[in-house]
Amino acid sequence: MAAQRHVILALLTFLVQANALEINVVGGKTGLESDFYCSRSEVSRIDDDIYWMQALSASAYNFLDKKDSETTAAYVAWFGADNAYRTRAESIMTDVYDSIWSLGSKSTAYVADLDSSSDAIVIGCADTHTEPLCRTSKAVASDANGYILLCPRYFSGANTDYSTAFTYWRSSRTHYITGAEVLLHEMTHLSDVVGSWKTTDHAYEENQCLILDDDELIENADNFMFFALEVRANRDNAAKQVDMDASERAYKIARRLLTEGSATGSTSGVTYGSTGGWNYYQSGYPYWRGPWCYT
Repeated sequence: MAAQRHVILALLTFLVQANALEINVVGGKTGLESDFYCSRSEVSRIDDDIYWMQALSASAYNFLDKKDSETTAAYVAWFGADNAYRTRAESIMTDVYDSIWSLGSKSTAYVADLDSSSDAIVIGCADTHTEPLCRTSKAVASDANGYILLCPRYFSGANTDYSTAFTYWRSSRTHYITGAEVLLHEMTHLSDVVGSWKTTDHAYEENQCLILDDDELIENADNFMFFALEVRANRDNAAKQVDMDASERAYKIARRLLTEGSATGSTSGVTYGSTGGWNYYQSGYPYWRGPWCYT
């Protein structure tokens, strides 16, 4: 079994990976002339979120590295019973979460523009004039060019209080999306990062992501995001085993196990949190069909 990844050791290991992809930001004096310039405060916020993105990825890697992780409540709920076999879990562990983890715990350099680096994922900052998709999105990923644009909604809407966000998820299944989750979501859209595991956006937020067909669960960006959140914030329930031979459908068992002990436990995964559904959450996706991936 591969050695478990821990956040404390993550940076030390990363430093010896000479050929690892890294994260650059359009900023500093180098990027002053770019339309996608990120200010010093924005870069500081981005680096905080990259740190937590790596932490979420490490949690997902560690979880999947354990025996029978493919038949746990978290795996079955977010990736589907039809995908509950060991080789697939190991592929997700190494090709998705390890690849995102290997990007490092912060950005490593300033660049002049979005196309300035061929060996890095570039993050830029946009507004509704430089990127019209920012009218309804927190972030936009371009797989063809290997960059991510962060929108004003990212800086104003995504949560920065990780401890509280994790507690709300565990205790009441209330989702206050964090910047790290946004970044993790977008990284799964980039084939430079996750290779053939590049995701699409079949659905957003929990109530829609949970009811996808199993072949769509394994392709959907938010499902990878929610799995990482689940195993980080709700570890004990996430690790509970699903009886795959029970007469009750595995996905129903998985959803019920995930909500055990929460204030708004539900077997359906549809009616958590605020009245009106997920697209009305204070810090969630403000519009249901806001485009998150632009390729």
